[in-house]
Amino acid sequence: MANVFTETTNRSWFSRIKNSIFGVLIGILLVPGSMFLLFWNESRAINETYKLNEGEATVVKDVSLDKIDASLEGKLVHVSGLVETDEILKDEVFSVNQQGLQLVRELEMYQWDEDVKSEERRGSGGSKETKKVYTYQLGWHRDRNNSESFTMPENHENPSMPFPANQVIAKAVRLGVFQFPERKITEIDNWQDFQLDQEWFSGLSSDLKLHSVLDEQKLYYRRPDSRVLDVSKDQEQVNVDEAKLDSAPPEPIVDTTKEAASLTENIKMPEVKPEVKPEVKPEVKPVSIDTATPKLGDVRVGFRYVPNTDVTLISAQHENSFRPEVTKHGELELMELGILSADQVFQRAHNANSMWTWILRFGGFILMGVGFCMILQPLGVAVDIVPFLGGIAGFGIGVLGFGTAAVLSCLTIAIAWIVVRPVFAVALIVVAIGMIVLFVMFRKSKKVGHDHGVEIVR
Repeated sequence: MANVFTETTNRSWFSRIKNSIFGVLIGILLVPGSMFLLFWNESRAINETYKLNEGEATVVKDVSLDKIDASLEGKLVHVSGLVETDEILKDEVFSVNQQGLQLVRELEMYQWDEDVKSEERRGSGGSKETKKVYTYQLGWHRDRNNSESFTMPENHENPSMPFPANQVIAKAVRLGVFQFPERKITEIDNWQDFQLDQEWFSGLSSDLKLHSVLDEQKLYYRRPDSRVLDVSKDQEQVNVDEAKLDSAPPEPIVDTTKEAASLTENIKMPEVKPEVKPEVKPEVKPVSIDTATPKLGDVRVGFRYVPNTDVTLISAQHENSFRPEVTKHGELELMELGILSADQVFQRAHNANSMWTWILRFGGFILMGVGFCMILQPLGVAVDIVPFLGGIAGFGIGVLGFGTAAVLSCLTIAIAWIVVRPVFAVALIVVAIGMIVLFVMFRKSKKVGHDHGVEIVR
């Protein structure tokens, strides 16, 4: 069941004016920052293209993995085959043993999560009412939600994770006769689920088995502080009283007569030791866990691993392994899952470069648009004293801000091309000017021809 809280705040017109002026400062930083991002992105994209083209021209394709060819030392090579290891990866805490390239422990905790939804409404005199609805709900989440940062942390405290996440990476990994670079192992993401079964569960430590249950390939764990002790309070008090009696020293023997003293003067009395009774330990019963109705702090644990996998690698051969190729435009090293040709690998790299170029272009445009809108925001707030005018002004600011950003973004990209690829950019400018001149000449010739064909009637 979710806990829902509502918070309503009102901001006056003067308060909004003050906040919008602060926003102008942020906007002034966003606009040049977005221009720098756009300029850098074009430089990066062109540099990446040059690097890939250089690699395509020099790569030695389909190099054998059966033996090391010394004549290829330091050259960019294309190899493909099975990346494999005989190493057994272990998770000592949960007794997991699996042959593979990587082994990862994944944990999810049943915990509180905060969801915030805001709704704004214009008021009279330029004020604005903000209504925030905070929803707190229990659910499974991979990382611990920081409940200390919740708006309403009371009664929504999340406990710490009882176990840390863990990843084990194989050390001795090979690709044919070559040693596979350790830095590239984590890039192989051919993940598979480790199968948890009753045989594995029976091999867990007694403490884990006592507080866990296996269900649908997940280990559900409940913390030890949920133990059920089969001991009553009365029995506990009896044990405490007996312990006090047992630990009390024996009472001393008092001599009442001189005769008794003389008789016992040379007699050594045996030392009286308190009787030690065996400690009564409370019986600990397994925690009852219903996976359909988890409790706050419950954890479910799963494991994934990367088996031996086919990959294609383009890198510089270095002794019995590989290292990135140093080109005129930076380091080059490419890897793809599966058996692929060199042309396929380079084509994928070109496609990825193009995709990221457009993503960063769009991101720079959005940042610039937001920056211009923040700079213009005080004008919208100023006229928002009349709600009807405020709505119109807000729409106009958005159109003007993002329209300006669109023009300036295109101009920034064009300047970047002129700087990075001046010959190509100048050629494009010459072609564009030539097309404009031809269009103007065509219009003039058409007009002259039309004038000569006109008959003058007197």
